[in-house]
Amino acid sequence: MRRIRPRTWLIAGGIVLLGLGVFAFLQFRPDLLFIDRVVDEPLAPDVAAALQSTDTGTAPTGPGAAIVLARGEWESLRHSTSGDVAIVRTDDGPVLAFDELRGDNGPDLHVYLSPAEPSDDADFLRGAVKVGGLKGNIGTQSYALPDDLDPSEFRSVVIWCDRFSVPFGAAELQAA
Repeated sequence: MRRIRPRTWLIAGGIVLLGLGVFAFLQFRPDLLFIDRVVDEPLAPDVAAALQSTDTGTAPTGPGAAIVLARGEWESLRHSTSGDVAIVRTDDGPVLAFDELRGDNGPDLHVYLSPAEPSDDADFLRGAVKVGGLKGNIGTQSYALPDDLDPSEFRSVVIWCDRFSVPFGAAELQAA
């Protein structure tokens, strides 16, 4: 029987450890906590006007005027999150708009509308509707919502990491 030399064991062990390290890195993606994805989508003019009008207390009027149905401010849950969020009714249907979002990045972030108040609990997603993948952790962005969506059924918006079942941030929605 042929004996395996210690050097061969070291090389094989090193290859196995390297493979495990690459696998773990790809699963956890810790680098994403330090790399920002900046998205600055220009909001549709009617959406931008509706968001500004809510700040000043005047409602836009005329054909094509968008109406803010609900709005809120991001609060940090397990990761730093700030900015404004609103559900806006436009002629093209409802839109979920994030204005000046600023938060931590993560490996598998998605946006949900939830019927629950913001919390640090997975039950927060019970009855929630997945809006889509988070476009970027910094900047202004919007998401088209289904026409038949009733915003009054939802009390919050959450940025959730699907891979680790962790809420990054949430915003309680207040009717406008």
